[in-house]
Amino acid sequence: MISPTRLQKLAKEHGTPLFVIDHDALRKNYRQFRRYLPRVQAYFAVKANPDRPSSGRFTRRARALMSPPCPSS
Repeated sequence: MISPTRLQKLAKEHGTPLFVIDHDALRKNYRQFRRYLPRVQAYFAVKANPDRPSSGRFTRRARALMSPPCPSS
């Protein structure tokens, strides 16, 4: 979990609003999801995720899939 102090520092450095992804928490939650729902395939929405390069690395490592945006988007 990202500490409040770290979040405040990031907000001062980058301004707000600021979207921050805790990749450790994301990986932990995804592992738990896969453990309890092994037959369900998760798709991460590309359009809804502003940090696409980082998300791509996560999905490849986790063997998850990304849902591409529709052509009309």
